[in-house]
Amino acid sequence: MRKKIALVSLVLLIISLIPATVYAPSSNTKIIIMSLINQDPDPAVAGDIVEIRIGVENRGGEDAENLMVELVPGYPFTAIPGESLVQNIGTLRSYQYDSDMKILKFRVLVNRDTTAGAYELKIRQYEEGAEEVSITRTFSVDVENKESAEVIYIDQVELIPGRITPLKFTINNVGSAPLRDLSFQWENAEDIVLPVGSDNTRYIKYIDVGDRVEVTFDVVASASAAPDLYKLDLALTYDDPATGTQKEITTKAGIYVGGETDFDVAFSGTSSG
Repeated sequence: MRKKIALVSLVLLIISLIPATVYAPSSNTKIIIMSLINQDPDPAVAGDIVEIRIGVENRGGEDAENLMVELVPGYPFTAIPGESLVQNIGTLRSYQYDSDMKILKFRVLVNRDTTAGAYELKIRQYEEGAEEVSITRTFSVDVENKESAEVIYIDQVELIPGRITPLKFTINNVGSAPLRDLSFQWENAEDIVLPVGSDNTRYIKYIDVGDRVEVTFDVVASASAAPDLYKLDLALTYDDPATGTQKEITTKAGIYVGGETDFDVAFSGTSSG
């Protein structure tokens, strides 16, 4: 019984000493805490600039002087020419935290070939002149692809009823991510303008960022067509690697039957799917 009482007393003594052991040093030390406040945009977009906001606090009882904070670039984040990735906070007062924290802003460029996902971003802090003694924190930054296609009808054509005429479209990748497994098609609802020798669809395997692909169709206008402006419905679908679904862009263009046409129709369109 006496042994049990002695053991309980020892445990209580140890517990009573724990707060002093944990909290006493904070009164005369620097405790620097860094956190990711937010990012703009969220998620970041491949090929674009993202602004990272880092909060820096001192939860200790001693001022932190000559404090430096550095964003360490690593894939897919790179420095923007002319912009520094190192900031001198100066002095961070004791117990300067929560609403009094210092907020730093860094801007970096996201590699345009980055696939959608979460990527590590490293931030380190050290005292000025003592870079060899540093503490590094790792944060997670979400990145998405910006896929965007532009279809331009560029031909100057004269569709004469009954005469076969080549009709050319150009598809541009104006986004920041490659486009894969594309399908382009056009249709004239009145069936006044129809393809000859093939259907009205073309399949494209791949278009890199900034590249373009031309697709050509032999078409003919109905011999009985009255001179007029006729509507072509254009549709482009492609795979979205971020969601695994298909996206579709649609628009309309006009083509004149019985005379010359001079169109330059472009669209970035509204994606669906």
